[in-house]
Amino acid sequence: MVDPVVPASFPGGEEAMWKFLSERVEYPTSVEAEGTVYVEFDIAVDGAISNARIIKGVNGSLDREAKRVVSAFPNWIPATLDGKPMPSSWIVPIAFRL
Repeated sequence: MVDPVVPASFPGGEEAMWKFLSERVEYPTSVEAEGTVYVEFDIAVDGAISNARIIKGVNGSLDREAKRVVSAFPNWIPATLDGKPMPSSWIVPIAFRL
């Protein structure tokens, strides 16, 4: 039996996604702020990432960095509905700590 909806996933799973982020996020040197930026993005039926947008930001520099890194994600495994790929969106929190 096929699950009706299977959410999109990062290739290699959630642990691989956090590793990807931790290896690529660069804390802007001129920023003394910290906090968590929430980035929403779309995942196409082919897994391509697009339309990264800040839904809760901290400041311009941290927001731009979070958006930059999310936009660099490799293609995801797309969500499926009844076994067929479908577009979806995802939200990822990116924490910045001094």
